[in-house]
Amino acid sequence: MLSKVDTIKQKILDDIRQGRLKPGEPLYSRHQFMTRYGCSRGSIDTAIKELSESGYVYSRQGAGTYVAETFPATRDITRFFVVENFRKAYTADDFLYSSYIVSEIQRLTPCFLYRADEININLRHIVRPGSGVIWLRPSYDKMMQMDYIASGGVPQVLIGRRFGDYDYIDTDSRESVAEGLEWLKYNAGPELAFIARSYKTDFPYIAERQTDFYEALVGARMTIRPEWLHVRDFFDIEGELNLIADRLFSDPKTAPRAIYIDFCDIVPRFVAMAELRGFLPGRDYFLVAFDYIESLDGRQGIGLLAQRQRAMEDKAVEWAVSPQLRGSRIGIKPDFLHW
Repeated sequence: MLSKVDTIKQKILDDIRQGRLKPGEPLYSRHQFMTRYGCSRGSIDTAIKELSESGYVYSRQGAGTYVAETFPATRDITRFFVVENFRKAYTADDFLYSSYIVSEIQRLTPCFLYRADEININLRHIVRPGSGVIWLRPSYDKMMQMDYIASGGVPQVLIGRRFGDYDYIDTDSRESVAEGLEWLKYNAGPELAFIARSYKTDFPYIAERQTDFYEALVGARMTIRPEWLHVRDFFDIEGELNLIADRLFSDPKTAPRAIYIDFCDIVPRFVAMAELRGFLPGRDYFLVAFDYIESLDGRQGIGLLAQRQRAMEDKAVEWAVSPQLRGSRIGIKPDFLHW
């Protein structure tokens, strides 16, 4: 949740951006603010003081407070903030992703790294003239903070996610999924099994990838047998995979030759369970999975849709240093690796 002061600031900034408060016009009186926003005078005074310090409003001695003639966030960006979403545990890759972007931008302009779960206490440093924000795989629950930052006219770009009307740099999976399905069809025929995770708001990309998959499936003129369709929550990964493997590989005569899995977490364990039942990739079935899995690199009969993380990071740096890219939505096609 935003603090009371930040909420008031967002409402004032929204009134300015939407033209209810115009440049050069006086702000509402303190009493009008208190009535309009349902808050205390102290919160209003603090909010207006911070907006004044940031250049959104200004005071005239004995005459009140007025809207600034120029919205300050439209000026040149002089500092960037990279916000990473590692809420549980840091990994080596996490540090590589965020530190690369920060170090590249710092060659030209100051850049700071913030944790997403600490973003509220840093909002006042961000929502001020000359700021720009790069979100690294943000979760949906950060939309309130994004909207507040947007109310100050601060440019933002999302890496690896697509929310609202914000700029984004994300994986464009449609063409590579189609390529993977054509490879499956060529090697294993037009019928396939589909194993997927149920949609959750914590994983918004799931719906996007599944939409691309179904469209590519129709385009490739392939079908899924009802008994080969497994869309699950995977709260108990081991138990659910065992159940799926039992159903798919109970009989060599009815086992699928083509399998598509839309997230990489379960793939190595799935392949191991198939092997325990005597089914080997490249001999008994062919499999395509979304994203790169190092342990399966080079395995015959397996195709991987490897997301190009470094390309997304490079494009984020380009977005930061090239104003003409702002207002863009950029999709980067994964590499289809197969053996």
